[in-house]
Amino acid sequence: MSIWGLDQNDGKAGREIGGNSSRSVQMNMFSKELLIVSSHAHRNPIKPAIKTTQSCSRIDILGKNFGVENLTEKPSLTHWQKEGILFRMNYKLLLLTLIWQYVHSVATNVAYYLHVQRPPLTDLGFDLLPALSKNFQIISEIMFFICVFLTIGFLVSPFFYPRRNLYFVLMFTRFAGTLVLAQTLRIVCFLVTTLPGPNYHCRPDSPDYAPPKTLMDIFGRQDAFFGCGDLVFSSHTIFVVLCALVWHK
Repeated sequence: MSIWGLDQNDGKAGREIGGNSSRSVQMNMFSKELLIVSSHAHRNPIKPAIKTTQSCSRIDILGKNFGVENLTEKPSLTHWQKEGILFRMNYKLLLLTLIWQYVHSVATNVAYYLHVQRPPLTDLGFDLLPALSKNFQIISEIMFFICVFLTIGFLVSPFFYPRRNLYFVLMFTRFAGTLVLAQTLRIVCFLVTTLPGPNYHCRPDSPDYAPPKTLMDIFGRQDAFFGCGDLVFSSHTIFVVLCALVWHK
């Protein structure tokens, strides 16, 4: 008798049930499923018959679509091959994310075009915290890029240190999908509500104020750091929150 109470005579008992072939088949299938669960429990007695994680289940389904059974357990497939299969299943979303960055850039140029130079709005946070001078603004950008590059290093780490159920394509696909959604909400927000930019180059009489003036400027300019009128809500904030979610999730 196995640890799940299966007796070796179960198959014989099934054959003796009035010649009912369909019930016999069901009994045999049920026995096989229990034996599979029993084998999993034998390998991991602390957590018997646990369900695979979402990533593991998903990659197995993707593998079956390409004729590969049990992709996560397939010893003949390298980590790069598994990532390749996942990429083939998610490339449309990744391509959409790439295209959406251009759409987002055009929208920020439109916001800059609509922006009107006015004194910054009164804000309690700005009143309590001292503003960084022009010479020290680079500090915030350095901190931002440190966060981004550390996250990129974590995303690509499975290529060099493979770990079960941790795949670059899966993590980046979730990042990209959330990024597209957040940027869509951001575009709607800053196009329907134009606020005066608080940065130095957006203020009245600033010599660095240079909004787009032609359609060529709107559709051709790529500038993620010196725009105005697009801070509700901030793109930097989106990336910082997503980086934190990558590490946490």
